[in-house]
Amino acid sequence: MAVSIQSNPFPSWFQGLVAAPTQAWAMFVWYGLKKGTRDGYKSAQQQYEDYVHDYFPGTNPWPATETLICAFAAHRLEGLGPYARLKGTSLEGYISGLRSYHVDHMLPVGVFTSETLKHIVKGSYEIYGRAKRPRFPITREILGRITEDEPQSIDDLNLDAAYLLSFAAFLRIREITYNSDDEPGSE
Repeated sequence: MAVSIQSNPFPSWFQGLVAAPTQAWAMFVWYGLKKGTRDGYKSAQQQYEDYVHDYFPGTNPWPATETLICAFAAHRLEGLGPYARLKGTSLEGYISGLRSYHVDHMLPVGVFTSETLKHIVKGSYEIYGRAKRPRFPITREILGRITEDEPQSIDDLNLDAAYLLSFAAFLRIREITYNSDDEPGSE
């Protein structure tokens, strides 16, 4: 079954950009990334190019070198220049965007396995920590409050069923079985 690609039409200029020998080649490379991913990567690639032009004048940003990537990573993690400081996880996405440029243009990708780059990313987690919001369990009482209202539509009913099924599926066996001490009035 074919999937519609109308929301992400293949641009004719892409074949020349990536120097693909055939249109089919370029088209498959283009569709190798979803539109949203390619758009996000384009932003990272543009920021990297701007950084290289500003801080390493006269240096071609592509192919990216270990020195340029590491310098860009440290710059973005510090929040220097016109952009806000990146978190380590965001930087990892930026690095993926730069790697994707190399893949699209058939440039070597070994530079992205740099141990120095890995240390820079790990260092950001040590210095700034990993921002992780606490995730609290959904208790029986919370589930009761979520599902206590009468469903107003089939969608509400389906959502309630999904909540209840998910809750039951994640219970451990001892949480859904009981012994005689658990019966009402046995206290």
